[in-house]
Amino acid sequence: MSLRVKLIQRMDALQQMMESNLHLSDPETVLELLDKVKFAWSALSEEDREYIEGVEYAIEAQSDWDV
Repeated sequence: MSLRVKLIQRMDALQQMMESNLHLSDPETVLELLDKVKFAWSALSEEDREYIEGVEYAIEAQSDWDV
């Protein structure tokens, strides 16, 4: 499996976690997946990078994900 395919799968999983607000009840699980995505920061699109920055903000602020 290529790096790009893995990143797409992980970004999809991250999106599902955020949409279910898992970052509020289990931030460690979300942070763990976030680390697996961020290791390939240079391979991510600008859109994915902005999404990740939004995720990090929502985790820090403990705010609902209402996108």
